[in-house]
Amino acid sequence: MSKSKMKKKVLAANTPPEEPKQKTKQKAKQKRERKKWTKMRDFQYIKPVKLLPGFRTGKHWKRIVALVYFSLTPFSLVLRFGEAMPYFGVFVFITLLTLPFMICSFATYMNTRDKFYAKEALIAAAIFAADNIALTYCLNNILQQLQP
Repeated sequence: MSKSKMKKKVLAANTPPEEPKQKTKQKAKQKRERKKWTKMRDFQYIKPVKLLPGFRTGKHWKRIVALVYFSLTPFSLVLRFGEAMPYFGVFVFITLLTLPFMICSFATYMNTRDKFYAKEALIAAAIFAADNIALTYCLNNILQQLQP
C-alpha cells in the first residue's frame, strides 16, 4: 500500500462519521430560533421607554405600532361630551393609556410567568377601574342635573 492511501485510511478512521441530515436540520433550526420574549434588562433602550409595551421586545414592527399608538393617544384629550362634560377626553386618554399595559402585560405573563408582568397588569387594571368609576360618577352627576 502506498503512503498516500495509508494516510487516507488513517484520516478516515480518525474522523467522526457524518451526522444524519435530521440532526443537522435540528441544529440549524435551533440556531435560527430566537426567544419570543426578551427580558427587559437585556434590551438596550432609554430606561423610561423600555418600560412601555411594544418597546420591550426587539421587534421593529412592534416598536412602530407602539410609537404610532402612543403618539396618537394624546389627541383624545380634545374629546368632549357635549357642553356638559368638557373634560371627557381625560377619561378616554387614561383608558387608552392603560389598555396596552393590561393586555400586553397579561399576555406576557401568560407566556413567561414572570411576576413583574402580573403586577404591572394588576396596577393597570386598578387604574382602568378607578378611571371608569370616576367617569360613571361624573356621568351620574350630569344626568341628575339634567332631570327636572
